[in-house]
Amino acid sequence: MMFSATLSDEVKPICKKFMQNPTEHYVDEDTKLTLHGLQQYYIKLEEREKNRKLNELLDDLQFNQVIIFVKSTLRATELDKLLRECNFPSIAVHSGVSQEERIRRYKEFKDFNKRICVATDSKRAHFSSIQAAINSLPDTDVPAVILIAPGNYTEQLNVTRHGALTLLGMSDSPHEGRLYADLATDLSSPAPENEVQVWHNAANYQARFPDNAFTSVLSVGPTLNATLTGAGPTGFAVPEGTPFGNVDFRAYNIDFRNDEFPRANGPAHAVGVSRANAGFYSCGLYSY
Repeated sequence: MMFSATLSDEVKPICKKFMQNPTEHYVDEDTKLTLHGLQQYYIKLEEREKNRKLNELLDDLQFNQVIIFVKSTLRATELDKLLRECNFPSIAVHSGVSQEERIRRYKEFKDFNKRICVATDSKRAHFSSIQAAINSLPDTDVPAVILIAPGNYTEQLNVTRHGALTLLGMSDSPHEGRLYADLATDLSSPAPENEVQVWHNAANYQARFPDNAFTSVLSVGPTLNATLTGAGPTGFAVPEGTPFGNVDFRAYNIDFRNDEFPRANGPAHAVGVSRANAGFYSCGLYSY
């Protein structure tokens, strides 16, 4: 089952691919969710008129606190800067800053240290990298899903959170409900590529790294020591009290590629999973 308050129309077909005979139930229509007794007004303006009119409204109206929603993090940053230059007690909260900073800024607004909060109206956060999205998640038991747009991503991924995490690559495959393995049964032909490619080229030649785990495109484990190759009772000692890592990590429709070996003599890993539960579905793991 899947529950969501902000599931966009473009994501719904993707979610259905991973469910069996799903049915949809809606609590209510968006048009009926307005609070009883709430009065709403709007002013039709040209884009060039918005800043001046907002300044006038904030000057003329009496308010305790105000939240201003804009369409992008860039717009939020620029509007917050403009308001502060006009001596309004403003603060911006959006995905362009770290989670710790967002929490700090929200607390300032909550405690009335800032009376104006500028935020984005997007139902989904947007990040500059996959790792930035992973880092933004709180280390709780609440399951999380990161939807990854098609493209080539050059970065190294590390997942240490305990709560379930799904990396969902956007893709048109598998087609017609067939398994990914059914798409290429001829071993002489290259496997079909996913539309989401994650690259991190590194090889541990001439002891360049203290451990082969440092070459992995993706590492899933509670700590660095726990992800080292050979970590455990017969290898590198894992400190006592080290918690279990991710209880349910899943990746869909993503190729993890470490293509360093042709240019270097040494191990080059694609994925490392230690003290964690992980599953890979319609994924490609390429390493040497």
